[in-house]
Amino acid sequence: MRVSTLSRWFWRFSITGLLLYAALTFLPPAYWPWKWMDFFQRPREPLISDTNFVIIDVGQLSRSQIALLLRKVATQKPRSIVLDLYFRDRRDPAEDSLLRETLCQVASEMPLYLPADIGDATTPSPRPAMHVSDSFFTECPRKAFANLLYQERLGGRIVRYARLYHRSARGVEPSLAWAAVQHLDSTLSPATFPASRYPIRYRGNISCFYFLSGKDLLQDTLMPPILLQKAVFLGLADLFYQYNEDLFFTPAGVRLFAHTAPDMYGVLIHANIASMLYHHALWKELPPLLLYLLGGVGLILMGLVADNVRRYVWVRLTQLGLFLLFGALFTYLAEQGYWIEAEETFLALLISGEVCLFTASGRKPPLA
Repeated sequence: MRVSTLSRWFWRFSITGLLLYAALTFLPPAYWPWKWMDFFQRPREPLISDTNFVIIDVGQLSRSQIALLLRKVATQKPRSIVLDLYFRDRRDPAEDSLLRETLCQVASEMPLYLPADIGDATTPSPRPAMHVSDSFFTECPRKAFANLLYQERLGGRIVRYARLYHRSARGVEPSLAWAAVQHLDSTLSPATFPASRYPIRYRGNISCFYFLSGKDLLQDTLMPPILLQKAVFLGLADLFYQYNEDLFFTPAGVRLFAHTAPDMYGVLIHANIASMLYHHALWKELPPLLLYLLGGVGLILMGLVADNVRRYVWVRLTQLGLFLLFGALFTYLAEQGYWIEAEETFLALLISGEVCLFTASGRKPPLA
């Protein structure tokens, strides 16, 4: 192989690698408005309701009413109660004192979790950072954090990933979903899920869980027996989407090149994550190196075509063929339960095709 040929291949790989690194650094695919896995992450068919988790809507309830609801729920002896609610400040002294007293009373009887902090979803860090509940309310309940990863500036509030826990000097601080599941499954541990950050395998929306209205429960004299030995989530949720707060986009509602509306409340996303953990229904992740190797194979094939055929149209046809081939492969793997970060490979094919045309030996004008 001549020195000029070696030099040409060296510059092809170097330029492609630098451009790919720059693209992935300044515009991470994890937060693109659309992703390859959006087509497979959404629930495919109606599933049987997961009866291990109960969602209770607390919208339009005052703090004193939330306190009364907590007491009624606690009488049914659930395994755990998880509040997807923030009490950022004190408002009414009487209501705040009642709520604090109830939180302490229920926390002494069973596991009760209240989010004390939250991570910055737009710049995800290894641990939560922002305090969201006043210390007046967080003294008695166990601490957990709410961390649904998205990047609003680039892709809207599309939640595809979640952080399950983070390690601190005090030990492992759980997410809301992790907190709910660890009292249903005693084998749950960070050793089982070492990565802490995972793509979410969605079960579905409200219809896939037991759903109750907090307002109706307060009016009923008898509590339904379905709360016994269950993990109970309290938060904002409504069948008719009357609340705009804590409402997110998920892959289930994403449409290509079309306007979409937020489709799932945060408490339901936490329930989906909890269901995924409890049933061990996680995505199987392919090693990222394999996806980059496929991109490298594509570069080599397009480079050989560019050097030997020396026609623009054949390089484009090769590039298109690789897109179709890898697309079919990734579709098959996704259907088998593998999480494919296909954007890196497709981006590598797109960049390397231009680089191969630019560095082809005896390069002619593109339309030649």
